[in-house]
Amino acid sequence: MRGMMMVPITVGLALATAGCAGADAPDVDEVTDVVDETEVDMDDAPATDDSPAGAPEGWDGNEGTVPQWVLDEYPDCDAVEPHVEPYVEGLEVVDGGDVGAYGVWCSWELPEDADVNNLGEIRSVEVSLESGNPEVIEEEYLVDLFDIITDDSLERADGIAYTTTAESSVAGVIVTTVEIPYVEVSITGGQWGDHPSLDGAAALEVAKDLLGVH
Repeated sequence: MRGMMMVPITVGLALATAGCAGADAPDVDEVTDVVDETEVDMDDAPATDDSPAGAPEGWDGNEGTVPQWVLDEYPDCDAVEPHVEPYVEGLEVVDGGDVGAYGVWCSWELPEDADVNNLGEIRSVEVSLESGNPEVIEEEYLVDLFDIITDDSLERADGIAYTTTAESSVAGVIVTTVEIPYVEVSITGGQWGDHPSLDGAAALEVAKDLLGVH
């Protein structure tokens, strides 16, 4: 399929920038322009085969649905949480997350009684596993917008990883996307105070673990 390929990335900026003002907070509008719904021009890209040939077992061929193994492995956010455990310590999963034929979405935020006056503690983590393309996007269409993360095991799985960052004086919000054929993982994390940094490299390892790429 040719035309404009949408690379969706959801960013948990609301919590990460809550309570910040002036120069301390990243410009949400500018960040959203880049990472909320980035358009990658695919007019010159080779056409991809959208048929289910070579698809993973359990994939029903319906556009937008994830392979069945994703839902079997991650029936709820409790199954996802061990993979991000160091980064969600002290956080609570929001509304139990959302799991269905189109993917898995989990978000962890501060409890309602948290001290929001401590800007270094205002943090959130988001993880999603969604339907991907039979062939992942090529690096040449990303290099002007994202930082590419190279990894041998991911390359052997025909995958690609890319990340982008929005920084303020108290937090750095980092969105990392990892694609393999038919599945895409997006992780929103960052660096908050003395907590473990869920940066691009760390998020890549989380995504590989979720995908079983070693």
